[in-house]
Amino acid sequence: MNSAPIKTAVIGYGFSAKTFHIPFISSLAEFELSAISSSQIAAVTADWPMAKYYLSADDLLKNSDAELVIITAPNDVHFQLAKTALEQNKHVIIEKPFVTNVADGEELIALAAEKGLILSVYNNRRWDGDFLTVKKLIEEGSLGEIKCFESHFDRFRPEVRQRWREQSATGGGILFDLGPHLIDQTLQLFGVPDAITAQCLIMREGSTNIDYFNLVLHYPDKVATLHSDLYSAGPNKRFSVKGDKGSYEKQGLDPQEDRLKAGVLPTEP
Repeated sequence: MNSAPIKTAVIGYGFSAKTFHIPFISSLAEFELSAISSSQIAAVTADWPMAKYYLSADDLLKNSDAELVIITAPNDVHFQLAKTALEQNKHVIIEKPFVTNVADGEELIALAAEKGLILSVYNNRRWDGDFLTVKKLIEEGSLGEIKCFESHFDRFRPEVRQRWREQSATGGGILFDLGPHLIDQTLQLFGVPDAITAQCLIMREGSTNIDYFNLVLHYPDKVATLHSDLYSAGPNKRFSVKGDKGSYEKQGLDPQEDRLKAGVLPTEP
């Protein structure tokens, strides 16, 4: 006997919701897109007329029948929205970054455990094809003992943009935007490091948040360097993995994001 699909609500209707979340929700029979909160009433009601529309996230959390809430709102409101959702007995997925400080994260984890609810963060780039290739090469020993690992997420954006990802005083900048992908992937490969060296800078004129970082994760037998800057006019390095039997180099980003932006659904080959 098939169970009813999970009633799923999405908070926010920006790039993240439209590219990385809703195409998967709408493609899977196990989920039903039941509600969306956004200020973009015309776009939401035109694109998803079967979903209930809410102007405010708070209204959705307190009045919708959603069982699962996916939070794609700006980083500085992740904590409060997730806390309210858990208090309303809803399971929660938060777009990365999870929260903007450790204490808030620990409070959410404790609250979810107390209520017996699922709380997770959307680390979608664990399933990028190039990362899975790196993971496979390491696990099967093709490169031998790994000694040097580099992961880059570089762009060419020398001008500051007027958008919350760059302007927000809490959780803005590329360390919060791109850093979670690189850090999560490295933890998946090698676990928690013994130490971290971090260089985090504001480089662009008019920038108010970190727009350059170089993180070095120190392990007993290897070093992992995670880098992002906005002065890389491509083609850009993505991965460099060096072992005592060989090395692997990858240029450019995994193509899944571009395909999703072009409207190719996850159900297509």
